Amino acid sequence: MYLDEEIYNAMMASTIKVKDAEIVKGIKENNGKLDYSEINFELLDMMAERLMKNKDKYPKGNMLKHIDVKELEWAAFRHLRKMIQPIDGDVESYEDHLSAVACNLSMILNQLKR
Repeated sequence: MYLDEEIYNAMMASTIKVKDAEIVKGIKENNGKLDYSEINFELLDMMAERLMKNKDKYPKGNMLKHIDVKELEWAAFRHLRKMIQPIDGDVESYEDHLSAVACNLSMILNQLKR
C-alpha cells in the first residue's frame, strides 16, 4: 500500500483549492528529510505478523539478543531460495518467505548496530 500520488501532491502543494476558495497552507521545511512515500507498509505488517506468529519459537526481544550474522544470512538465503525455486509441498507461501527474508535482514541490521 503506497501513498496515493494525487494525495501526496496535494499535501505538498503550497495552496489547496476547496470549492472555488484557496486555502494557503502553512510551511513545513522538508528539504533533506527522509521521504517514506515509496515504502510499502504492507511488508512491515507482514513482518509484524510473522514475528507475532513465531512467539512460541522465539520470545519477544529475541531478535535484539546476540545472534551470529552468518546464521541470519543463511536463514535469509534459505527463504530467498524457496522464493526463487519453490519446493513442492512447502507449507509456506511466497509471501511467507518474503516476510521471513525481511525479518532476517532486519535482525542482521540489529546485529550490525550492536
